[in-house]
Amino acid sequence: MKPSILVVDDEQQILKAVQRYLGEKGYDVVTSDHYDGALSALSRQPFNVALIDLKLGDRSGIDLIAQIKKEHPETLCMIFTGYGTIDSAIQAVKAGAYHYITKPFRLEDLETLLSQ
Repeated sequence: MKPSILVVDDEQQILKAVQRYLGEKGYDVVTSDHYDGALSALSRQPFNVALIDLKLGDRSGIDLIAQIKKEHPETLCMIFTGYGTIDSAIQAVKAGAYHYITKPFRLEDLETLLSQ
């Protein structure tokens, strides 16, 4: 069985593309375009993986990872960002991120990560 995935990004195009691609590959994908919506989705169902944008409007994806790991430690979290730096990668890993992906990324590569 393929994992359930929560995708959190404030860019609708990214959400739609990831949801469509992974949905076609058999994943159960739920999306949210903001921090609070992600927490709400997590309160309704468990997710195996959360793919989270580093910048969520005025909130931080790193803060969201810390919150998720506190409340749902079994959820694997990955950060993806168009603003990749070594410092933000270190912060993400310290918060509990399993992987750090820079945008733009190939959807095929994302699926490869998820299938590991």
